[in-house]
This record gives sequence, structure tokens and C-alpha cells, in this order.
Amino acid sequence: MRQKQEELRVYKQILLGAVMSKALPDQAARETALEVSKSFIVQAPAGSGKTELLSLRYLKLLAISRQPEEVLAITFTRKAASEMRDRIIRVLNWCKDCMDGNSAPVDEIQRLRLDIGSAVLAADSKHGWRLLESPGRFRVQTIDSFCFYLAKQLPILSQVGGNPNVTEHIEFCFREAISATLGNLDSDTRLADDIATVLGHLDNDVTAIEAQLITLLKQRDQWSSYILALNNAAQPTERYLQSSLEELVAETLLATTALLKEDEAELVELYNFAASNLDKEGQLPLKEFIPLNALPAANSESLPQWLFLVSFLLSQLEPNNRAKGNWLKRAVAKNGFPPANQPDKEFGALCKQLKSRRDDLVNRYLPDSELLEALCYVRLLPGPGLDPQQWYFLTALCHVLHALNAELLLAFSRFRLVDYTQTGAAAGLALGSAEEPTDLSLALDNVINHILVDEFQDTSQLQLDLLRKLTAGWEPDDGRSLFLVGDAMQSCYGFRNANVGIYLSVKERGIGELSLTPLALSSNFRSQEPVVSWVNNVFSGAFPRHPNISRGAVPYSPAQVIHPKSDGTGVKVKLLHHESDQRQAADLAEAQVVAEQASALQQQFPNDSIAILVRTRPQLQAIVPALRERGLQWRASDIDL
Repeated sequence: MRQKQEELRVYKQILLGAVMSKALPDQAARETALEVSKSFIVQAPAGSGKTELLSLRYLKLLAISRQPEEVLAITFTRKAASEMRDRIIRVLNWCKDCMDGNSAPVDEIQRLRLDIGSAVLAADSKHGWRLLESPGRFRVQTIDSFCFYLAKQLPILSQVGGNPNVTEHIEFCFREAISATLGNLDSDTRLADDIATVLGHLDNDVTAIEAQLITLLKQRDQWSSYILALNNAAQPTERYLQSSLEELVAETLLATTALLKEDEAELVELYNFAASNLDKEGQLPLKEFIPLNALPAANSESLPQWLFLVSFLLSQLEPNNRAKGNWLKRAVAKNGFPPANQPDKEFGALCKQLKSRRDDLVNRYLPDSELLEALCYVRLLPGPGLDPQQWYFLTALCHVLHALNAELLLAFSRFRLVDYTQTGAAAGLALGSAEEPTDLSLALDNVINHILVDEFQDTSQLQLDLLRKLTAGWEPDDGRSLFLVGDAMQSCYGFRNANVGIYLSVKERGIGELSLTPLALSSNFRSQEPVVSWVNNVFSGAFPRHPNISRGAVPYSPAQVIHPKSDGTGVKVKLLHHESDQRQAADLAEAQVVAEQASALQQQFPNDSIAILVRTRPQLQAIVPALRERGLQWRASDIDL
């Protein structure tokens, strides 16, 4: 809380200075974001003042609404929801004090707040909302609580029953559902055959299939809706899955093409040279040699050509990790690059030249980890056609997963429990579909006119589907708006099935028929110039150059320095080198360095707080005694020692 207050104080001071001298580097984006008739998706890195922006837009929307419930603000955590609600109430109370003559704005940001807050208080008086006496009318809540609210409105349709408890500890429900599903193995049904097929694929290892199914159930928001659609669809499972595979292949190859585009002419010449040589020897791993005049097309039919291209750039696959590979630093005859000592001197000279050019190209690629990952990913892509046995297995697996999902719902009902994934799915069922909306969906369409979503990078597929249903039928200039704020660079809730690729997809394609204008905040109000510069320099090379939706690849967006330059060091890195079998000695050495640095900082800045961040709790076992030795008092946050 103290950090937030300090950040807000600095934010106000800097905004005042910016108005008096020059605008913030992202001032235009901040002003545009307050145009309440339009929909936006805002890239807002840490320390960029996004909570202030969200709060101002929320208040501005309240001022033009007939009822406060028309504006829905969704956050990812209870803490964020509480902070936003408290900030909104504080602003309105302060505006009331200003209007009563007990306070006054002192800078531009406060004047903006007063203008917006006064409009809200005027609407409050006009419509009789009594917001400050009834803060429950502020619709600021977590995505989970909103989903649970929707599901409880139609408990039978949403399949959550009466009033279940929401918990993350439901693995015993998973095991119950798996046991009930596999129990059909001895029945005289089609499901029994499907279970036998899936078991056979895993060598009839029941323990292995249970572990696999538990993993799938934890991630069921990524597949359950598709499995349900497949079970009810007229088209065969094979056709649907084939189209999905082809889409994945095309997207991956398009992204790889973009990475290789500047070397296209060179790669095409190397491809044709290597392929023609192997074709003459009868060793070409293609049906026939067709010279290229451009990089292969981005489709399943061209995948064999892509795999051949990759074969003379990367070394062979690692047996224990097919997703990992290394650059092939020197090409040889089996890659299509014969040695220079050929009977035909002219051909030998050509071999030497092309081999050298290939090696030079790979040497240039060596630091490019993004390209290496992309080419490794190409090698994992499925071929243009799966054999009948593979399709038979996939179809059986879909049937088993459908039955498993149904058994899980029964287990939830028996134990009166649900997890967050199920509340999201239940909310979706409660809203129906675009073609067949429920009465609840139609009622909400008349009530909710504006939606704001914080931390959108942590959105899951189920939550995206929910937003799509809530905004179905929304059109530009119809008075309704969607405002999404997030930072794809800091997506951290993967354990709750967040998918940063969703953020990238929505930014590019919108949600349903609703397009969103992208905006970007770049000002950093939180850190001093040395820290901002260090982070920009280090992390600009740690992120991929190009976005990729299916792989969740996010480019780095540099922060803009707002604080005046300081003489501080910013960031120091100290490397401690020990052999791998000296783990204990390394931990003790690290603890001594940390304690020495903390002691020195405390002497230099006796009134400041010092934070020590560790990755895991065991790392503190060496650090805490080292702090005690120096008489340093410490307080562990959320850690039981």
C-alpha cells in the first residue's frame, strides 16, 4: 500500500511537471483512453499508471450512465478489485470535499479527477444513486466472483447445482471421475471400446493414464468446449481435427517465414543446391525435387520442403527432448553439401562456395534463439495426413474425454464443490450462445453497457468466451464500450490456464465482431532512470522479436524514463561460481554476500526498507542465519520459517 501511495504521489508530481513543460511521451494514448464511446486494448507495463487510468475511465463512464450497474470492472485478484474500489471511493469523497470548499486541486491530474468526479456526483444526485452510502453498487469484482454470480442465477442450466463451494483442492474429484469413467471398460458399449483403445496406446498402464487424465482435467478449459461441440457436431471428428491441425501448421510456418524473409534468396539457393545433390544420389527425403523460387508455402502440403530446409540448418533431434535442437555448424554430404575435392573442379569450387555460404549463414544465426526455437517447432508439426490408426485413437480419446467431463460434473454435484474452471464454464452455460441466448444473457445485455478488464494478459479461453458472449451484438458507435488493459510481458497466471496468446489474438482480431483500437502506455513512474535503462537493455534481448499467437511469443516494449536522471547505480550483478557438486558451499557464499549487502545498505540508508526476494523458501535457510549473525532484523512476508 505504501509503495502504491508513493507511486501515486510521484505520478501526480510528474504529470504536473509534464503539463508545465512538455507532455508525457504517451500523453496522447492516455487522453485517447478516456474517450468513453470507443473500445480499446491498452498495453500497460508495470509502473505505467494503469490503475489510475482504469479508475478515471470507470468514473467517466459512471457519469454518463443511467445506473451504476451499467459499468462492470473486472479484475483478476481480490486485492486488485479492493484497491480499485477504494480508489474510486476516495476520489469521490475528495471531490465532495472540494465541492464543499474543504479541499482544492493543486495540479492537472487533480483537476482532471475533480472534473470527472464532480460529473459522477452530479449524476448520483440526479438519479438518486447514493453511491457513497451504498458502495456495493460499484460493480468492481474479480472474474471468478462474476462467473459465480452468473452461474448461481441459473443453477440447473449452468450445472453448478444449489450453492457449491469454490476451491482449488479438487484432485479427489478428478480421481473419482476417472475411476467412474474407466469403470465402463467392462461394459458392452462403444465407450468401452474407446477406453480400450486409449489404454492400449499407453501399454495398458492404468497409472499412466490416470496421471495423463488428471493433467488434462486441470487444463479442461482449453478443450472441454471443443469436445462437447465435436460430440454434438454433424461433421466427423477427423475432419474437425484435420482443419485444426492445418490451421496450426499454417500459422507456425507463416511466423517462421517472417523470421527468414530477409535471407529468402540465399536460403532458396542453398535449398535447391542441397536438394539437387541428394536427388542425384537418390537420397532426397522428398517425393521429387522441384526447385524453389521462394520459401515454401505456409501449408501442410509444403511441410516436407520445410523439414528439408530445417535439416541443413539444425543438427539432429535430441532423443529425450524433441523440442530442443542446436544449429548445425558445419554441413556435410548427407545434408546435401558435398566436399570440395570433386573430379569436376568447377563443381568442386561451387560446393566449397555454397558450403561456406551456408556455414556463414548459420554462424550469423547462432545468437538468434527465437529463430532456433521456431525451426525446432517446425520439426514438431504433424504431417499433412495422419494414418487411420492415429485418427482412430484421436476419435476414441475425444469420446473418453467427453465421458470424463460428464463424470466430473457428477462428482462436483456429489461433493458440492467446483473449481474456478468450472465456475467459468458454468457462467458460459448460463449465458447460452449467440444464436440461442438465455433470458439471463438478454437481461445482462440491457443492463451492462460498459466493461473494463484489468490484467487482461492473464485471461483464459473460458473467460474470453464469456467476454465474447457478454459483448455479442455490440457494434461501433452504439454507446457501449469494452476496455481491456494488460501487459503481455508479465503474464504470470499460467497455473490458472491463462493464455497470453489470447491477448495477442484479441489485439490483432478483436472479440467476436467487436474491434478494439490498440493503445500503449510507455511512461514508467515507479523506477529511477538507472533501473529503467538496465531493464530495457537486458530484457530487450530476452524477448522474441515478433509476436506469435499460438506459442504466446511476446516482443519486448521498452519503458520510457520519466524520473529525472539520478547518480544511482540502479542494478548490480554479482556472479558466484561454484562446481555443480558444491551446492551447499554456493548457498552459504550467496547468503554471506546478501547479508553483507543488506548490512551496508542499512548503514547507508537507515530509514529505508530493504527487500530480499528469493525464488523458493529453501533459499532462505542459509540467508536467515547470515542476517542474524549481523544483527539484522527481518520480517518474512507470506513465508513460514
